[in-house]
Amino acid sequence: MDTIAAIATPLGSGAVGIVRLSGDDAVKIVSGFFKPFGATDFTDAEPNKMYLGTFQAADVLDKCLCVYFQAPRSYTGEDVVEVQCHGGARLTQLILSAVVSAGARLADKGEFTKRAFYNAKLSLDECEGILSMIEAESAAELNCSYRMLDGRLSKESNAIADTLTQAAATLEVSLDTPDEYGEENEVRVKELVQLSLDRLTRLLKGAAAAQVIKNGLRVCILGLPNSGKSSLLNAIVGRDRAIVTPRAGTTRDTLEESIEYKGIKLIFIDTAGLRDSDDEIEMIGVEKALVGAKGADAVIALVDSSEGLKQEFSDRLDELEGKPIILCYNKMDVKFTEGALNISAKYSQNIEILLDEVVHAVGIDCDQNAEFMLTQRQREALKSAHDILLRLQDGPHTADIVLFELYDAVTKLRSVDGREAAESIVNTVFERFCVGK
Repeated sequence: MDTIAAIATPLGSGAVGIVRLSGDDAVKIVSGFFKPFGATDFTDAEPNKMYLGTFQAADVLDKCLCVYFQAPRSYTGEDVVEVQCHGGARLTQLILSAVVSAGARLADKGEFTKRAFYNAKLSLDECEGILSMIEAESAAELNCSYRMLDGRLSKESNAIADTLTQAAATLEVSLDTPDEYGEENEVRVKELVQLSLDRLTRLLKGAAAAQVIKNGLRVCILGLPNSGKSSLLNAIVGRDRAIVTPRAGTTRDTLEESIEYKGIKLIFIDTAGLRDSDDEIEMIGVEKALVGAKGADAVIALVDSSEGLKQEFSDRLDELEGKPIILCYNKMDVKFTEGALNISAKYSQNIEILLDEVVHAVGIDCDQNAEFMLTQRQREALKSAHDILLRLQDGPHTADIVLFELYDAVTKLRSVDGREAAESIVNTVFERFCVGK
């Protein structure tokens, strides 16, 4: 296998820059430039030991560290060498140029991880978990991605496939020796299919929750003019993001701001006050507010506690039937409403209680429900298997049809780990990686 090389750290991002090589000649190439202190040659380097020395080429001289990971006990499963030099865009580029001039090839996007996949160090879903971790924007998303990296998804999908394989093996008896296939075996097959369907349903439900976490929960703040919507947005984000004045109708357009709360990304949308107006621009803002509410995951219905819930606002909320709505009474410092959720946006009182209500209303529990952050490839494979099992439940079907469907579902489930994935699918996955990973 040829030797590839790339810069594995963002250019000029810190005190240390890493140039990584992987392949049969990794040690040989680096030893032509790196001389460890107290040793004559890096070609005799012990695996997993950090060496301090000098990297010298035509245009570069640096005191740096080098470490050698011997195949197959490395990230890629090949011989890997990392040159850990002083950070700096120019220095790392010069070191990369030196090792390329000595026989290494510039790595393609994600090629280190791709080699780890082909060398059976990582399954495809674990590789996708790495990418999800890199792209994660919240703690909850990071946790879901880690479960992917840990290989739990392929273990679960393969376990379901094993159960369906048992069902298929039991069913094959009816084709080979019909006289020996009794009611007990038929019941057993149905039980195994139902068990697999239940597990797949839970898996897809958890993935749906994880997808909400990945995209962030969109929460629209609705209310009549001067109910304190913009003040609430400012209290949530902890700064003056929206303009607040005593004048009604200040907000004309939607305004979005996101925070991370208990590991979950929440995207709040401040909107124009809901009222009829002769001002054409203000009415456009009202329409945008309603569109934003209908497209949100939840709605905070903000009421001025000094005025109470007015019928005109209640009628607007009725248009959002089926949408999680958190009815919230603002200005508790002026008037407290018994039996209701009271806050003060002005003095940032009970804001955390409100945020808890938002997360609860959507039904997201990042520790229990959101199990895996599925890619489109994984979701399609699991959904296809799920649909097959649903079809089998619709029955009745002949034994040969059921057997065909079971093996089709098994194939879909086995594809999650990518061991039998087509080359085009594998390439599509790694095209999303950065160079050096």
